[in-house]
Parts: sequence; structure tokens; C-alpha cells
Amino acid sequence: CAQLLQNIYKTRAFKRYLSIKNITAVESSTAETEYTSLLQYAEIECKDIPTFHAEHFDQLSHELFGDKDKHYPFVYREWDGRYYFRNEGEPQKFAALLLHCHTKGRDLTVKADLEIQYADIRAVEILRSRYWLLLMKREAAYQVSYLIRAAKIPCQMAEFEWRRSDLVFLVLKKTDYRTAQIVEALVHRHFPLGVVEWGRYLCTHLVPFRNR
Repeated sequence: CAQLLQNIYKTRAFKRYLSIKNITAVESSTAETEYTSLLQYAEIECKDIPTFHAEHFDQLSHELFGDKDKHYPFVYREWDGRYYFRNEGEPQKFAALLLHCHTKGRDLTVKADLEIQYADIRAVEILRSRYWLLLMKREAAYQVSYLIRAAKIPCQMAEFEWRRSDLVFLVLKKTDYRTAQIVEALVHRHFPLGVVEWGRYLCTHLVPFRNR
């Protein structure tokens, strides 16, 4: 299963012109608060950065993207259709510039080194033919795995990602007919909002890149 997972994640790169109003996230921030959007982050964290007038827009855009010969790093993720900026340092000035664009009806087109991140659907289908990967809350996964192992059905738990330590994968092989009944009960009956079948998610949540 781990070897199959390594074959799913793919990237390709383009040089494109990109409107920053398409950007909805940044790669990193030291802010401890979990904001629902980059604009909300800007409203709270960027109060000391003036964004009221056209000269503020010009100053921020020059500081961030003033090198006309440079292509700036951005990423597009096909599994959720989101662009994000690979920022260096705290993204307060970028967020402030984006807030100005949205509140004042402005926009800025920049040269971008654009990395497209996508899932190899063929590799996903191979994975789905052999395993169930159920994304769950950690505490619930421990409880369910205890019951599954008590029924002599092999299962495994695996970490999801470092930023979401509250979530884990519960992994089941499809060689035992009982696992389909277990998954049916978990996904459709008892935990309709608490379990995501990861392979199905990757196949159904696909927003192919288009140059916008």
C-alpha cells in the first residue's frame, strides 16, 4: 500500500502569467490562529500595513513582485482546485496586497513558475482495487481498529499529514469480504460525516488545471 501511495502524487511545471486574485492560500505562516481564509488572515494580521490607496497597492506590488525578469513560485492543486503562493517569510505583505485587490477591485498579473500537483488516477484505481483507505478522526480510528482486530481481520493505521495530527488513515485489505461490510457501515450508516474514503475522494474531486 505504501509503495502504491508513492506512485499517486505527481507534478508538472509551467511558466505562466497568473492573476493573484486566484490565490487563496500560502505555503507557510507562523500565525498560531487557524484562519478560514487568507483574506481573514489579512484582516487580522495585517492591520499595520496600509492598503487604502492606489499608492499602497503600487508599493506592495513592487516590493513583492517588482523584479520583471523573475518568475515567482506558485502551486495549483488539482484535487481541490486551489492556487497557493510559495512564500518566503511571513506572508503579511502578500495577504495585505490580496486584501486590497478584493476590497478595491484591483488585480495584478505576475510571472509565475507554476507547479501543478495532481493525483495519477490510474495509480489511484490500482490502490482502490486492493485497499480501503478510510480517513478518520484518530480517536474513532483507534476504537474501530480494536473491534476489527478482535474479529481477526487485519488492519493498519497510518498518519495522514503532520499538520493534521487529529486525522489518521485506517487501512483494510479488500481480500476479506467482511471488510466491504465494515466500510459500508462506517461510511454510510454510522459516520456519514466522519469518514472519507480516500481513493474515491481523489477520483471524484478533480479540477484540471486551466491557464487562468
